[in-house]
Amino acid sequence: MRRDHYVTYRSEEDIANIAFRWRQVGNVTNDANFDIVDFVENVLSKRFTAKGALQIRLFDAVPGDHLASVT
Repeated sequence: MRRDHYVTYRSEEDIANIAFRWRQVGNVTNDANFDIVDFVENVLSKRFTAKGALQIRLFDAVPGDHLASVT
C-alpha cells in the first residue's frame, strides 16, 4: 500500500501511558465496561478530523491472514 504509515517501536510502559491518557480524554472510568466502538466513533474520530473522515471496514478473518491493518 502506498499510503501505509510506519511507526516507531513503543515499549510496554509507553503503550500503557498512552492508553492511560486516552482513557482520560474519553472519560473512561470503568475498563470492564469499555465500549471500543463508542470510543472510536465519538472520541478518536473527533480528535483526528484533520486526517479525513474515519472509515471502519469489517471483514471475515481467514486463518493465517493478518487480523488488522491500518492505513
